[in-house]
Amino acid sequence: KAGGAAWAGLALGDRVAKLSSKAGHGLGEVADRTRAGLESVAKAGKEGIGEAATKLRPAPPEEPAPPPSGLEQLLAREAAEAKPAAPDLPLFAGEPAVAPAPKKTKSGAVAEVDDRSPPPRALAAGPMPHIGGAGMDGGSTRAWLAGGIAAIVLLAAAFWLGGRFGGGLSKGEVETIVADYIQANPQIIPQALEAQRDKEIAKAIDAIRPALEKPYAGAWAGHADGDVTLVVFTDYACGFCRASVPDVDRLIREDKRLKVVFRELPIIAPQSRNAALMALAAARQGRYDAFHHAMFAASSLSPAAIAEAASRAGVVTDGSADATANEVLFQRELDSNLAIASQLQLNATPTWVVGDQLFQGQVGFAALKQAIAKARAKG
Repeated sequence: KAGGAAWAGLALGDRVAKLSSKAGHGLGEVADRTRAGLESVAKAGKEGIGEAATKLRPAPPEEPAPPPSGLEQLLAREAAEAKPAAPDLPLFAGEPAVAPAPKKTKSGAVAEVDDRSPPPRALAAGPMPHIGGAGMDGGSTRAWLAGGIAAIVLLAAAFWLGGRFGGGLSKGEVETIVADYIQANPQIIPQALEAQRDKEIAKAIDAIRPALEKPYAGAWAGHADGDVTLVVFTDYACGFCRASVPDVDRLIREDKRLKVVFRELPIIAPQSRNAALMALAAARQGRYDAFHHAMFAASSLSPAAIAEAASRAGVVTDGSADATANEVLFQRELDSNLAIASQLQLNATPTWVVGDQLFQGQVGFAALKQAIAKARAKG
């Protein structure tokens, strides 16, 4: 009885019921408020959510600027020590590209042809040359060098991004590795530039190959339907062109599947054009090879020497088929050759094109034979 009276006195049942009722009422209010808040956020749209998230997101801690990396220091030193790029070799060694007019002797004859011309070298890729006067300006490798360095910088950036987001090396570590590798293997830069240059040359050759390999009339030698065509740009004032004649003759003699196309490119001396015009006249008459050899065997480019070479080759010069009577027609061919040379960025003679390869200078029989074999292997 005493326990029952104490329990009734406490009235715990009523108190629990009241607390449950109040708690339920409070939870209902909280739910209502939450529902109203969510509806407000939904009405605010994505922009409101983004702004709220931006405000709630803690600001990133400011980091001090990193010191210059090894690669940046290397490039800065190279830029500070770089000297102005040397211009391409002129048509005459040690002289301007346009040759001065030859001196005349007391008898009025033109002095002997200057045998000087550029040494053999690979074509330097660069801006398109501008044709002016009797010479052509060559491109510069400066643009390719900048492109190679830029490629290396991009490579370092790629490694850095991979390290930052892929769990690899840090930016400074990658740049130090790249800089150390370049210092230990400096040959990778010219190798990269050469590979890129070769691709650009091959692309330029393919773009004009039909016009390049189609000879003017009879200005060709060897097999008419050869499986490989060797194109040579020549100038009768070029000593290295003269010295290369035996190499071409030997190639034709030993390779019965080779076709050689000659393109007149008179860019060295003013008299070069007169000899080129007569060569084209000889080509129209089927006498090109004979005149080609006779003209290179001459000691000068005087009018008398050109006429003598034409006579020895059997070229008709009575006005019915000579260079003077057809000067406009032949000049059109010379202009076409100059345009092709501009497309290929030529700046000297002799220039050789076979397959997708291009060489300048007196490269020799062995080098030409190897280039022909390489072109033949590619099909």
